[in-house]
Amino acid sequence: MACTLNVDEGYHFAHYHSLLGVDPELATLVKAIINNEARYVAQYPYCGAFQPPPESGLAPSHNVWADGVTVNPPVSNQTVYECKYEIDSLCGFLKLSRSYYQATQDSSFMNDNWRAAIEQIFRVINEQSQPTFDANFNFISYYNWTGGGGSLSPQVNNLGNGEPKAYTGLVGTHHRPSDDLSTFAFLTPANAMLSVELSHLADVLDDTGQLPDVSEEAKIWSSRVDDAIWTHTVVDNIFAYEVNGFGGRYVMDDANVPVSSS
Repeated sequence: MACTLNVDEGYHFAHYHSLLGVDPELATLVKAIINNEARYVAQYPYCGAFQPPPESGLAPSHNVWADGVTVNPPVSNQTVYECKYEIDSLCGFLKLSRSYYQATQDSSFMNDNWRAAIEQIFRVINEQSQPTFDANFNFISYYNWTGGGGSLSPQVNNLGNGEPKAYTGLVGTHHRPSDDLSTFAFLTPANAMLSVELSHLADVLDDTGQLPDVSEEAKIWSSRVDDAIWTHTVVDNIFAYEVNGFGGRYVMDDANVPVSSS
C-alpha cells in the first residue's frame, strides 16, 4: 500500500478546524502536516502528491499510474509521488495554514520552509496567469505533463501544455480537483477559492506583522482574480466551470471540491 502526502490535505481536516483551539494534540498534528507540506511545496510547487518524508523511515512507493509520464520541470520520484498540477491543491495548503492560525493564534508554523512555499505559490500564480503566446506569438510554457499509456489520466493536450489561453487575470490549471483533465485552463471554482484564500493569507500576515510585501501582493491578486471571474466566466447569469479567455466557456459542474455551487 502506498503511503503518500497530498497537498490538499486541508480538505480532509476541514471538519476539525473548530477543534484545533481546544485539542492541543490535534493542533500539533495539523501543524506537523503544514510543516511537511511546506517543505514539499517549496521544492515542487506544481506537484500534488509526495513520498513519505525521509525521517519517517518509510520507503518511497512506486506509482504505477505515473509510469510513462514526463513532467517538466523534472521531478524526483524519490520525493514526488505524482505531479499533476491543480491550483486548488495550493489553495488547500493556504486554507490549512490560515485555518490553523485562526483557531490557535499560533504563528510558529510560519518558518523558512513555509515562507519559501508561499514564494513558490506566487511563482505558480504568476506563471500560470500568463497567456499561451506572447505579443510576438512566441509559445510560453512553464509546466507540462505528458501523461502516457500507463497513466491514470490521458496526456494533456498540445504536448502536455493544455489548451491555449489568453490573459484574463485568472490562473490556469491543467487538472481539475477530480484529477480529470481541464477542458479550458481557467477553472472558475478553483480561482474563486484562490481569491478567498489569498485574502485570508493577507489577513494572517497583517495580523502577525510578517511579510508586508507578500500581504500586498496577495491582496492585489485576490482582487484581480475576483474581478476576472465576474468579467470572464458569467454566462446568462451562470458561472461557467471553465473558460479560456478567448470566449470559450464550458458550463458544467464537478462532483469534487471546489465546485461552482460552493
